[in-house]
Amino acid sequence: MQMQTMTCRFCDRECHMAVSLDAAGRPAAIRPAHEEGTISCPTGLHALELMNHAQRVKHPLRRVGPRGSGQWEEISWDEAFDLAAQELQKTLDQMGPEGLLFIKGFNKPLQSAVFDRLANLLGVPNRLGAGNMCHQAQAQSFVDTFGFPADRRITAETRTVVLWGSNPSNTMRWVQRDIAEMKRAGGRLVVVDPLPTRMTELADLWLPIRPGTDMALALGWMRLILEEGWEDADLLSRWASGLEDIRKACAPYTLEYTAALTGLAPAQIRQGAEWFACAKPGILFGGNALDHNWDSYQKGRCLAILLALTGNVDVPGAALHAAPPSGRNPIRTPRLTCADRFSAAQRERMWGWDRALLPTARQTSGQAMLQGIEAGKLRAGWVVGGDPVVMWADSRRTQSVLQSLDFLMVQDFFLTPTAQVADLVLPVATYLEYENLFFEGDGSIQHRPALVSGSDARSDMDIINEMGKRLGLADAFWPDMDGFWNFLLEGSGVTLEELRTAGRLEGDGTKRQPAPRGYRQCGFPTADGKIHLALPELEEQSGGSVPRYRPLPDPDEAYPDRCTNYKSPFFFHSAGRQMPGQRTRQPDPVAYVSEDVAAREELREGDWARITTPTGETCQRVHIGLGMPAGTIALAIGWWDTDAAGERDVLAGNCNNLTSDQTLLGGEIQAFSCRGIPCRVTKEERVD
Repeated sequence: MQMQTMTCRFCDRECHMAVSLDAAGRPAAIRPAHEEGTISCPTGLHALELMNHAQRVKHPLRRVGPRGSGQWEEISWDEAFDLAAQELQKTLDQMGPEGLLFIKGFNKPLQSAVFDRLANLLGVPNRLGAGNMCHQAQAQSFVDTFGFPADRRITAETRTVVLWGSNPSNTMRWVQRDIAEMKRAGGRLVVVDPLPTRMTELADLWLPIRPGTDMALALGWMRLILEEGWEDADLLSRWASGLEDIRKACAPYTLEYTAALTGLAPAQIRQGAEWFACAKPGILFGGNALDHNWDSYQKGRCLAILLALTGNVDVPGAALHAAPPSGRNPIRTPRLTCADRFSAAQRERMWGWDRALLPTARQTSGQAMLQGIEAGKLRAGWVVGGDPVVMWADSRRTQSVLQSLDFLMVQDFFLTPTAQVADLVLPVATYLEYENLFFEGDGSIQHRPALVSGSDARSDMDIINEMGKRLGLADAFWPDMDGFWNFLLEGSGVTLEELRTAGRLEGDGTKRQPAPRGYRQCGFPTADGKIHLALPELEEQSGGSVPRYRPLPDPDEAYPDRCTNYKSPFFFHSAGRQMPGQRTRQPDPVAYVSEDVAAREELREGDWARITTPTGETCQRVHIGLGMPAGTIALAIGWWDTDAAGERDVLAGNCNNLTSDQTLLGGEIQAFSCRGIPCRVTKEERVD
């Protein structure tokens, strides 16, 4: 059976997949391309199921009934593009580009770059992806502290790894592989997580922290490191500013006080800090859990400061300056994104600009965009590969407010909860159905042919390209997709036609890996060459020149428990619930419930529980989590009922029914709080 290597475009990892072809040359099976370094991914592996699924959107759909009624008619692509261009242009004419709202889902580099190109050329300030809830806080905090984006990659030199709110066994299996190799070489693993997971089973030390108290633990570690003399005194004396400010900030966090706040044993806290500080080099992996509260940016700063205090920066096996991409890769360059065509003055027209307190990276949020819609300032929306109804705070409110737009278009594989309230839904091709290119880190370029013909679905890039032309920007876009791919190949010395024949353009053979850059000897790439442990410029804006722990509201009689959430190993965010190969692994949303809550509510394994907050409620099946902190429940994210009909509620199992877009919101980064919020857990009587 013939084999073709393809590149999955479902997320920013862009894994290589080995596709077996039948005698007619059609895809018959998919496996991870282990020979190319791919581990495994349920989403990419089930592309065939997705492509052939009965519920998949196969042709453009125009709404013909009330929003949310499920009444659609199939139309041609020309009709769809005409409708979309007419409605978007109407808003442009009436309100200017400030009246448009562009929404992206999880980062997909090529699709995002082309969408950004259109937004930049139109001058659209109101656009967002998932950054405010997905690593933007940590990424920016590292740049503000060290002057560079940090690559925390486990290597042969790494001796200690701390997974803090991160579970790579569910989300980043290549990191799990690297941790296993480190442990076989004698390294240690520390896991800070309220949930029992595969990684806590592998850990040398598990710290089952009380949800929402991560900054208290970080400040406690800082005090221990400085009190015990475990810091890298030479690095700090030569290159750090603000050390005394950090000493003052962490001074109250004695071992006993930190233990009382976090629910951890003092001996556990001390052991974790000592291993990280003394068994070097060490890596701190901060997961999404740290991005999901009002203090997300300052928690990212805590990680950066801990790396600085212990000297785990700019040395092999620790945090390093990320390697630059190949010069042949145009995807993140202004040549493709036209970022240089979007001015600072245009950015300041973003709705919620005045609430974005971080001067180095002012970004917006879903909650700000909903307020803009309610104020009548945003009139037409376009969603590319995202599902804000499921993934933004307060799903019911999000759904309601999006329905008040004059026009909403969505491009996706299925009629998601967001697509269900749209006016126009455009079918998107899988990576098996369109020709594309992949730019490797060593400079090589690989051609990926379309393996399936005859589909009416189109790639995200193709759809955006056509819309750009119909919105008056034909000179900045391409006559067809051949023109687009040839544009990306400019300067490579090869054309698309030549690459089709060759299959691959070889690179220089050099894998671009992060490496020490001599900052410890010559100074860091900040304005003054220093590591910024304190950021005085933030004091006036947000009161946060150094991290300060702000506790979440305490549980009370009405809401005596705390909820957090987790990512399933079988799905990617809100995607995949339709796929039998994935859904059979986890048919229902599963909530991890601490033993004390289960006993109090007489919950048994497999029961249904109702979880309630002042914002709303959700129902999920019970899994009793051994060793979890008392009073804790962890909810599965991204759930919606793909088969809901009639009176059944599509959002009944969604954890964002509980979150608020009005309170507990971030300042420096506009995150909403979905970890450690007070809730009530009760038994739900349900007959399956």
